[in-house]
Amino acid sequence: MSIEIPTSFYKFRFTEQESAAAAVLTSMQKQHIHNLRADVAEELLNIEDDVENPLKHVQERAKLQGQLDAYAGLINLSESAEEIFRTLNQGS
Repeated sequence: MSIEIPTSFYKFRFTEQESAAAAVLTSMQKQHIHNLRADVAEELLNIEDDVENPLKHVQERAKLQGQLDAYAGLINLSESAEEIFRTLNQGS
């Protein structure tokens, strides 16, 4: 069972197996994240240069790229967790 860790942020301590279980996404969740990612990627491709406000343009691109990276990170984390489960189950 997870244990809450006293920090400035909301954080829990998990065993390796609990951590893997928490990170595995269902196929529907993965599909939803892929859809969100595709929407953000399309928005990123359609950003127009703003010569009047270049800083705003750069900030918007950075925000969208951060979202893409976060979505990719969730998918990668889930795939890694699935691999951990396969490894743990082979050792059982």
